[in-house]
Amino acid sequence: MLHYSPLLGGGGFNEPTVTLHAAVNPRYASGDGGDHLFFNGASGSEPGMQGVLVTHAAPMPLSLDDEASTMVSIPTAGGFATSFPFLGEHHTSLNIASNGYVTFGPPPTAVASEATSESQFSVDKGPSFSLLLADLKVPNVHVTHLERVGKSYAATPTERSSGEQDAPQADSVRLTAPFATVVTYMEAEVETFGTEEGNPTATVQAFFEHDTGAISVVFGKLPAGIEAIVGPSVGDGEDEGAGVTSIAKLQAGLLSRHGSANKLCDELGEEGEDDE
Repeated sequence: MLHYSPLLGGGGFNEPTVTLHAAVNPRYASGDGGDHLFFNGASGSEPGMQGVLVTHAAPMPLSLDDEASTMVSIPTAGGFATSFPFLGEHHTSLNIASNGYVTFGPPPTAVASEATSESQFSVDKGPSFSLLLADLKVPNVHVTHLERVGKSYAATPTERSSGEQDAPQADSVRLTAPFATVVTYMEAEVETFGTEEGNPTATVQAFFEHDTGAISVVFGKLPAGIEAIVGPSVGDGEDEGAGVTSIAKLQAGLLSRHGSANKLCDELGEEGEDDE
C-alpha cells in the first residue's frame, strides 16, 4: 500500500509511505454495505486500529466503455456537504476514467491509455491521480462513499413550560459525517492486443479521505511486468519527463530513483540500483 499525504498548504504530496502485505477490501466492490470498523488492508494490523466506525451504501458499479470516463458526485453525509481537497482546490465530484485513474474538475477532453510520463501529466487529462494508469479493456470499477459514525444517543424528552414532558420523537439519534470515497478496479481486464494468452487482470483500490486530502492506494493481484503508473499529476503538461512511479519497478522492489523523505523508499531504491 502507498499512502500519499498532502504537503502543508495542499500544493503537492509528500513521497508516499509504504505498508507491505496490504490487501484490497472486497466489501468496497460488492455486497450491501453497512457498518464496520474501518480497515485499510494492512496485514498484521488490527481491524479498526484507527478506532473509526464507518458505514457505506452498497458499492456502485460503473458502466464504463473502453476509453471512457464518468462523473461521480460526492454525496452529503449526515446533512453535511463535503468535498475532496486536491492540489489546493476543493472538489465535490470526481471523474473516474476507464484506464485506472480519476480526474478533478471538468471532465477530461481525452482518456489517456499509455503508461508514459507524457500521458500522466497530459493537459487533456487535467489534475488527476493515477491508481493504475494502463490500457484497461474492461475496467470493472466500483465506487462507494464511507461515512464516519458518531455516537448514538437516546433522545431526551422535552419539557413544556407547564412542567409536563413530551415523549421523545425517536429512540435514538445517529450522527454520521463524511469520511472517504473509495474507488476500486476489481479484476480489470488489461489490454494485451493479443500478445498474451488469456485475459490478464489487475486489481487496485484507492481511498480519498475528505478531511485530510490523503490518498491510500492498495494493490491487489497484478500481472507480472505490467506497464502502469501510480501517483498525482497537476495536469498542466509542464511535468512531462519528470520522474513517475512505475508499477513494474514497484513490483521489482524499486519505488523511486529520486530523493525521498521516506527512509524505506530510499532503501528500496538503493537495493534496486545495486541489482542492475
